[in-house]
Amino acid sequence: MLAHDVNRLMNLFPMIFHACRTRYLTDQKSGVRLTANQLNILDHLDRRSPTNLQTLAIELGVTPPTMSLAIDRLTMLNFVTRQKDEKDRRKTNLTLTDAGEAVKGSRTILDRNLVERLLSGMREDTRDQALAGLQALARAAESMLTLRAIVRPWNRNLNE
Repeated sequence: MLAHDVNRLMNLFPMIFHACRTRYLTDQKSGVRLTANQLNILDHLDRRSPTNLQTLAIELGVTPPTMSLAIDRLTMLNFVTRQKDEKDRRKTNLTLTDAGEAVKGSRTILDRNLVERLLSGMREDTRDQALAGLQALARAAESMLTLRAIVRPWNRNLNE
């Protein structure tokens, strides 16, 4: 029975996610529209800890020239800064600007308008049941995350 429920959740969740996921974000300050790929790059960068272009390309599964073009655009838009590495001038370090950090912080994985369209197409009683079920799943997830946070390294099987 549990295996059946696991399969149901694993099949249902991606359908909801793909129907309602954020495909782009418009920066409120500049009016610039960023694609999901550009947002993904920003998610992998930090304001204080530089990442080099080669590492970022590997993490995102693209070639360094492809990543370089994407970073050129994000730099031109003032979301990313490029600086030569002081220890190895062949490397380029990437960090977020204040504007890049703000965009990264304002991002959500679900598009509010798409979620509204999804929910508005449901009867109220059905919508209430669905949201109650999601709330129960969220509570279970929160408990699981809390347990993971307190698990000690010598008791790894609870953390998996």
